[in-house]
Amino acid sequence: MAFTFLVEQIDPATGTSPSNVRWLIQDTDPAAAEFSDEEIAAVRAMRPASETDAVKTYRTAAQLAAAKARYYGRIGNFSSGGTTVDVDAIRKGWERIAEKCAAMADYEESGSALMVIQGSREPNWPY
Repeated sequence: MAFTFLVEQIDPATGTSPSNVRWLIQDTDPAAAEFSDEEIAAVRAMRPASETDAVKTYRTAAQLAAAKARYYGRIGNFSSGGTTVDVDAIRKGWERIAEKCAAMADYEESGSALMVIQGSREPNWPY
């Protein structure tokens, strides 16, 4: 499984690197990777050619996060050796990431303004 994360490639508007998608969904630890570079590239390749790089990046991140939410939705909470794992909270976290990335794609498509803070693109979250 290939894993690429380069902090200089995290801007959603600057191309097709898996790093910009990984940054949005915080899949930045190679030892605990949620997705391979190939999975990210495959989902991104399904996006329409008419979309800008930023929209493709946000939509790809939203799709991947939604897939993880569905995955964790199939698993129930469990306990073992006195430790309880709240899988429902993990699912909800992935759902929030998917919603925020989809909202940012919508803003990019609509031409809504993004704030520029210290030279980086930071979204005006709608909530």
